[in-house]
Amino acid sequence: MLSKQKIKDRVKDYVKTLLAESDIDAKIVDTAIHGSRGRGTAKPDSDLDVVIEYRGNMKEDGMFNILNKEPLYIDGVRVDVNPIRAQETGTLQEYMVRSRNYDREKLALNQDVQLGFAKRVDEFERIRDLAVKNRGLVMPGLMEKEVPLVNVVPHDFHGERPLTQAEIWAKHNLVGEYDAKDNTGKVFSYSISGNAINKYLSNSATVKSENIGVHLSVLKKLPQVIAGSAEVEIHPDYKKGMDGKRLVENGYNPELLIHRFYGVIEIKGQAYRVKTTIQENLDCKKNNNPHSYEVTKIEMLDLRPSIPLAPARQFSPAERYPVGLAKLLQGIEKSYDPGKKVLEESQKNYQGFRSQQEKTKIQLKNRKRGRGL
Repeated sequence: MLSKQKIKDRVKDYVKTLLAESDIDAKIVDTAIHGSRGRGTAKPDSDLDVVIEYRGNMKEDGMFNILNKEPLYIDGVRVDVNPIRAQETGTLQEYMVRSRNYDREKLALNQDVQLGFAKRVDEFERIRDLAVKNRGLVMPGLMEKEVPLVNVVPHDFHGERPLTQAEIWAKHNLVGEYDAKDNTGKVFSYSISGNAINKYLSNSATVKSENIGVHLSVLKKLPQVIAGSAEVEIHPDYKKGMDGKRLVENGYNPELLIHRFYGVIEIKGQAYRVKTTIQENLDCKKNNNPHSYEVTKIEMLDLRPSIPLAPARQFSPAERYPVGLAKLLQGIEKSYDPGKKVLEESQKNYQGFRSQQEKTKIQLKNRKRGRGL
């Protein structure tokens, strides 16, 4: 992509040519790149918005129609030219100030309906406070989502002390940083530490698994399983009591949040549900660390695709086909709100989420209209 200055020069030349061809008496005052490409947050299919302040008798609507009658592309990107003049919208400087204020308000309003891993301290605190208030937050829209079925081969930790062999292998091959996606689709980084491996292979963790052989087999595919898992729940890091149990009544650590992910693996034709909990620190500079992990058997999982697959869609050997969360999460309750099923809570939250989205759109539309954007 061209530099911002070269883009502005290109658009200026284009506008001057159109004005001359249309015999319009107008003078260009200044130009600015606006929108997501100006902010550096553009997606591959985002348009390029360029604002042009001009002096002349023609009103903005008429000028807009002339400048955008034929599409303009720069390096394959569609350019939207937005002409403004001082007596209607204001000067370019005034417009850009209003635009920045609008962007900040848009971000704030959108954050009110976003859940996932935070990028700033205030965002972390907002999600934490909501999680405390509601004894955990279930992600909206889970009924409509799927996760890939990850194919796992039996482990080769044989002979005496297979757990010790697994620990040695994991600390040499698994410790490191990885990427996954949260509920919003944002990529976040987490690390698998030696301490996390110790917990994974501890007696308290392996005793929860349906089959220790499966538990060890999943170890070698752990990053792939986490990458294919769906974020289902966020809850506070509740403290342990004298009995060693974590309870709401014991209070919580205000600097940590716990994210629960669920995925599914297949080994020898049998499917297993995999739950991963990832710890998020208030200090966003710290890594997010898996601190517990368990595998539980799904006895009646239908392994056929929950949604018909397009014939052209191909799957790698590690990803057989998607499994709907509506099947995977049947019977699962919120971690610290007994009796409340995550799928039912997800549907309630989805309806509330869509309602808030509509309110946000109306608020943003009114703000945009009021600022002449």
